[in-house]
Amino acid sequence: MPVCVYEGCFSGSKRQDKEQIPGVHVHKFPKHPELRKKWLQQTNKNVQHTYIDKVGEYNIRSPSGVFNVSPIESKKCCVKLFTGDNKNVQNELGVEPLGDNILDISSNVLIERLQNDLEQCKKKNEILLTENNKLRTTVKTLKDRMNLEDNRFESRFGKLLSNLFTSTQIKFLLHPTKKICRWLPEDISSAITLRSVSPKAYRYLRNKKGFPLPGLSTLRSWASKFSVEPGLLHGVLSLMKSKGDTMETNDKLTILCFDETYISKRICFDKKNEQVLGPHKSVQTVIARGLINNWKQPIYYNFDERMTKEILNKIIEELSEVGFNVVAIVSDSGSTNVGLWKSLDISINNTSFEHPKLNSRIHVFADVPHLLKLARNHLLDSGFILPNGKFIGKNILHEVLNLNYGKDYKFAHKLSERHLFVEGSGRMNVRLAANVFSNSVSKAIAYCGEKNCPDKYNWKEVII
Repeated sequence: MPVCVYEGCFSGSKRQDKEQIPGVHVHKFPKHPELRKKWLQQTNKNVQHTYIDKVGEYNIRSPSGVFNVSPIESKKCCVKLFTGDNKNVQNELGVEPLGDNILDISSNVLIERLQNDLEQCKKKNEILLTENNKLRTTVKTLKDRMNLEDNRFESRFGKLLSNLFTSTQIKFLLHPTKKICRWLPEDISSAITLRSVSPKAYRYLRNKKGFPLPGLSTLRSWASKFSVEPGLLHGVLSLMKSKGDTMETNDKLTILCFDETYISKRICFDKKNEQVLGPHKSVQTVIARGLINNWKQPIYYNFDERMTKEILNKIIEELSEVGFNVVAIVSDSGSTNVGLWKSLDISINNTSFEHPKLNSRIHVFADVPHLLKLARNHLLDSGFILPNGKFIGKNILHEVLNLNYGKDYKFAHKLSERHLFVEGSGRMNVRLAANVFSNSVSKAIAYCGEKNCPDKYNWKEVII
């Protein structure tokens, strides 16, 4: 800030111990030679120009005019500008106002200079605007390219992980800092499945490995709203409908598996619905499974109920409503299921029935594990009479066991007395039945027959 060069005047100074004259404004002398000369002429004609340049390049002016100050003993000169009302200060310093305003003298020069500066600024502005437009175009092109690359990356990333994660989980992996506001039903369904397999593994994957999985509180909230009352599970059907929107048509080809399971006759209390359940003897369970894709889902259950044609058609229609086409049913050969087959007009010559809603056929299959157990039980109980009249029974199996007795090297190592003497729940064991009809047992019988060890019991017919 300019400081007054007049000795004894501290106008413009930052010193706190000195009193400043109010209403005084201090300005620098102009650098333009002509203006500077006119300022010097207005201040004091007797002062040398070099002296003024050396001592102080300051001037004081205001709309009231420029004032002349006589030099004092130190030969210093101060030019001060006062407001028109501050006459006491003018008299104290001995200044006299000059008539003409300094701005009137230099107006033409200033206008010309400002016009030149304005033209130069306009030219620079045009250049800057052109460069700015080019930069804007470049930035827009780069942003579009970045957005395109991001979309390509997200699309490719989603395709690679679509077999492992849902769309919501993939979004979470792409944007880990973004909070997921809502989990879809398919996310909850897969999460509940993983949680049911191993709660510890679920917590480890979510908390330690950072897998995009819903919190346990979210699963509890969904589970509390999930209706699992006896009958059709409509909540499950809604989940299947949501999941089916992302599946191919062939992946939604469905097989219905149902079976009647005996349960303990206990009495339970349902806290949610505040009702007593039981005692019940059995429960009928229906599971939908994929024919091509590997998936399964319980969709129906009820206590002490056998499967009927009406219930089966209703389940098939409900699955068709949510986009899943039933192409086959599988059940065991129990008495209740045999009655169902008769109501559907199923026989050896007719193994399918009409779809209740679509113009297609639904094929009926007997449960293979159940058939395997029945065949084993029949072999051990009474044996088989072949079309050629020959008989095969369990005697050949006992003969193989006798050959193995007391020897380190044994034929048919899977076969033991436990497989031949089955009672009670052992008759329902599928593994024991599969071991009896295994390839190793067949190879052992063939080897012994070729060595004339079992020379009877029609061993050749057994291994066919």
